[in-house]
Amino acid sequence: MTEQEKAFYTDGYRHGNHIAENGVDSKSLYEGVLPHYNEINELIDMLIDYGKHNNIYVDCKAGCSYCCHQAVYGMEHEFDTLATYLTTHWTLEDRQALIERAKARYAQTQNLSKVELALHKSPCPFLIDYKCSVYEVRPMACRIYLSTSVTSCQHEYENPAAPKAYPQLLDFPLRAGRLMNEGMVAALKVGGYKSREYRIEEGILAFRFSLLDEPDTAPGN
Repeated sequence: MTEQEKAFYTDGYRHGNHIAENGVDSKSLYEGVLPHYNEINELIDMLIDYGKHNNIYVDCKAGCSYCCHQAVYGMEHEFDTLATYLTTHWTLEDRQALIERAKARYAQTQNLSKVELALHKSPCPFLIDYKCSVYEVRPMACRIYLSTSVTSCQHEYENPAAPKAYPQLLDFPLRAGRLMNEGMVAALKVGGYKSREYRIEEGILAFRFSLLDEPDTAPGN
């Protein structure tokens, strides 16, 4: 890795190590993953601002959801964080509806090959009225997926099998976010928490029993 890449990995490891030092559970994950997300958010904000001064613009905005119809992956610690957020911010009825949407999407994707999955389009279970309903705690993969051309996203969405049907994505945030997550995963593993990778619908279903719990207090209380 380059020195810059090592720095991103180290940042993720630092956040993960802080969680591990406090004992890895749902509460410590929630309180430790959010600063991890805030760090990549700040980096992306600076990148977007820098791009504007060089006539490079990110087309991503609320209501644009082409990328929310493809296979998206998250790590186990991210779904653990999502479960904590959902049980303290969503009603039980809304969480039950989320699980049903995840089941429906899983039924469509569970038997697809890697090639078929790459071409499959169906809405993310978290997508409501063309907007992410968990934007504050969305996984790293969603945060770092930044397109400079909504036209390219639309073309890929409508013609996924077409040659060169690729969204015009910024490479830097993709690399930075992945390395930060790798560092986080490595530190959590040292702390005894193995963070596996899931597709969105799989992760929701893996934590469905946690989602149906009614917590006594909000995180941090």
